[in-house]
Amino acid sequence: MGSDQFGIAPAVLLVGGFAWASAIMLAAVGNQADAPRANACAAAVDYSRSIVSHRFENHPWIFDAAPDDQSMRLSAHDLRASIWTLDRPSIELSMRFAKATTKGALDACPELRNLLTDRQIAFGSRAVDEMMAKSMASWHNGNGLYSSFIVSLSLPVLSPDGREALAYESSTAGPLGGGGHIIHLRRNRADRWVVVDELSRWIS
Repeated sequence: MGSDQFGIAPAVLLVGGFAWASAIMLAAVGNQADAPRANACAAAVDYSRSIVSHRFENHPWIFDAAPDDQSMRLSAHDLRASIWTLDRPSIELSMRFAKATTKGALDACPELRNLLTDRQIAFGSRAVDEMMAKSMASWHNGNGLYSSFIVSLSLPVLSPDGREALAYESSTAGPLGGGGHIIHLRRNRADRWVVVDELSRWIS
């Protein structure tokens, strides 16, 4: 009886307490590791919300996976040397962006997919393929536009302080109608991400 009260029970409590503390520490580490992704996705969602409301309000559009960045990629030096009209990105952000592997915001951010679903906007490669098949008939009739515009956005790359970001964005309205940009975003005092400048990289 004494052994059960003063030996086994404290040992069980000690092991249980250690496991509980370990779980708390792992959860904290997980939350810290997920914070940059969540911040980058917040930037992607805020930017996408703005183009939903303004750029394509009178025309249907589809959100595709990551844009092809090969025609848009720049070194950190060239990125800084480019002509930004309003707001040049910091050197720290430029270096991060030049080295980063491009990821699609659509695949990385469930928050973005939820926004598109709520707004009844199609997304993904299957939706693009179906739209392209339907657009073939209009091309034969002399209409050079897709039935829906196609927009692609990379997962924004954050500055070290998490208040500035760069992303690739491309939009296509037809075989000879589209463009690609590098988008410069900043987080304002209301913790909303806004576009402060953009750098055109290609146009057709």
